[in-house]
Amino acid sequence: MPTTSFLVIFFFSLVSLFALKMFLNTLPYNEDHYEIVIGNYWAVVVPQLVSVQEVNTVLPQDLELIEDRIQNGSYMVLYTFGYQNKVQPVFGGISLHYLESIVAVPYVKFTPELEEKYGVNASFTFLPRLYLNDTWGIWLGRMYGMAKVKGHMVSDENAGSYKVSEYDSHDDIVQLSWKPSTTWKASENFPYSRQYIEGSIVLPLVAETRLGVYLSCIFDWKFPQSSVRGVQGKMEFHKGFMEGLPSGSFSFTGLEKGPLGAYEINTNWTLSFPFLSLHTWYK
Repeated sequence: MPTTSFLVIFFFSLVSLFALKMFLNTLPYNEDHYEIVIGNYWAVVVPQLVSVQEVNTVLPQDLELIEDRIQNGSYMVLYTFGYQNKVQPVFGGISLHYLESIVAVPYVKFTPELEEKYGVNASFTFLPRLYLNDTWGIWLGRMYGMAKVKGHMVSDENAGSYKVSEYDSHDDIVQLSWKPSTTWKASENFPYSRQYIEGSIVLPLVAETRLGVYLSCIFDWKFPQSSVRGVQGKMEFHKGFMEGLPSGSFSFTGLEKGPLGAYEINTNWTLSFPFLSLHTWYK
């Protein structure tokens, strides 16, 4: 016979699942996911080719690069330097504003063993490190398993400068300087935008929690409604954005010059409820 404690836990589990279902029914539903957080993101996005060996050092053991995306022993990573504005639940309430700088590895997949185990056949974007200057924003991201840490950050959009430093020591990590190379345009009218920008940012995100469980969610950039312009400038890494990634100075040109060019984007976005996109992409 089941013990009393088992029955109590079972009952409260059923009540919790029912409450979760009722809560989800109140959220906006977009094709295959529930939207729970909304916001606006302005960012400078700089693609960089990094050696496969260095990229592999920041991936969990269950994720791997897609061979067709390897270019002469290198792989594209994305660095973003931006400002999150009006980040809040879809039903209102607290609104957050903070600087956020990210390194992203688009086009990763699970190892063949896990693909077979879960029936997964999909590509994801993995975010090995995110620097923020807001504690609430950090905890929101950690609920999704994202590796958000606090940084000391300074940005001047008008002067074209952005700096990320260690929070405690203020030791510099990276400095970005840029200037526009084109005017603002609707994303659909920007050269290379659909093929190279949208292709790398529409993938579902995947994150490994501290419990070893992988969560997935959809960060919808609302790309067709966004504005984009090319930028040119320099990134100077005083040390790698995180351990394993390269340091040094790197110049970049605008996206109008080619598919690995940098761009500035201003867009409204939504974030899905976690797990649900796992169901979508894992079937």
